[in-house]
Amino acid sequence: MIVHTTASGLEHNGARLLFEEGVYRWKQHRIELTRREVAVLALLMRSAGSPVSAETITHRIFEGRGGNSPCVYINYLRTKGVPCITTLRSRGYQYCGFCEECKA
Repeated sequence: MIVHTTASGLEHNGARLLFEEGVYRWKQHRIELTRREVAVLALLMRSAGSPVSAETITHRIFEGRGGNSPCVYINYLRTKGVPCITTLRSRGYQYCGFCEECKA
């Protein structure tokens, strides 16, 4: 999977994650995200097509500190309408980024 890094964020198959704006753009959707949601989604997008474990998310995003677990932020992203985040039992989470639903 090729994820392009731009000056303002990440782009994959037409979906764009804009860091400074805290926005995920996909098809005709504009989804507002918090800083933590942007960080979690960026980690997933950079690994598009490969699973990212909850432990990796906790270590990289939350710096090993407590707080809401990664599954809470994954749920926030799904509830807001970010497509194609899959839970892989015992492996973590994966941003698909290549299926028909994901393509912009």
